Amino acid sequence: MDPLQRKELEERVVAEVQTILTEGDRPYLQELSHDALLEALESELRFLGLYVHGDSETPAVIHTLLERYLDQWRIDYAV
Repeated sequence: MDPLQRKELEERVVAEVQTILTEGDRPYLQELSHDALLEALESELRFLGLYVHGDSETPAVIHTLLERYLDQWRIDYAV
């Protein structure tokens, strides 16, 4: 994945996570542990088509991005 593709993917992930955390079921999201929220976000991003079949790099990039910002997002969005 070239740097431009990585940047575009990161921007899309951030935008989708913001949407999930602001428009999602807040009481449900608040009850999730760190790992459960991480898994739920990854599942939703798969559903939204961010993962390309047969691509092993994209899931690693997304997982790393989620891990890096998840705690801050929990604070920012009170989940």
